Amino acid sequence: MEDILESISNEICDKVRAKIDITKIFKEQPHKSIEIIKQSKAVLAKWSKEFFQTKREIEEQQTVKRWEF
Repeated sequence: MEDILESISNEICDKVRAKIDITKIFKEQPHKSIEIIKQSKAVLAKWSKEFFQTKREIEEQQTVKRWEF
């Protein structure tokens, strides 16, 4: 399970990193750059929230073999 979650996490990080390309972000209009950064932060926060919620739900279930996170 760890490999799948790590792959998903890496893919999300790669997409965010591409959106917030330092060589390009400061060439944008400030309001556009700020919006891109806010959206990227929201994506990362949502992933983190969903990951930990899913982890907690799996750990609380007695019928599911414990996964190492």
